[in-house]
Amino acid sequence: MKKRAVLGLVMILAGCFLIATSILWDTAPHPWPAMLRGAGAFLLTFGIGDAIGMKADPAHQKRERIEYNDERNIAIWNRAGAVSGKVLQWVVLAVAWAAVGFWGISFRVFWAALGLCAAKSLLELLLVLRYQKEM
Repeated sequence: MKKRAVLGLVMILAGCFLIATSILWDTAPHPWPAMLRGAGAFLLTFGIGDAIGMKADPAHQKRERIEYNDERNIAIWNRAGAVSGKVLQWVVLAVAWAAVGFWGISFRVFWAALGLCAAKSLLELLLVLRYQKEM
């Protein structure tokens, strides 16, 4: 719990720092101050929410910690991550293909996306083989 409290405090301070920096560096044509202000507001609100949630209910925190470390939930998260990775892989490839076909982007973009998808599939295969040996 102590690490989480320190993390919440760091997020609050970083958010305040980013907002202050964006106010001091407010130049009209530059998009950076607005981006800093948005990131600072996110960190500030997330840090405050985390700090409030930690103080709320210790029993609820204990239930959340047990549920988070449950093997079934870990397996569900791993499976969801694997499926989302596959979906994202094919979406990236389809967008690259559409970019070449519809917008006339260089074919190198498609080949780069194809190479990334092949590298991801190869890495996935190697990790499956490694985990099968370990288990």
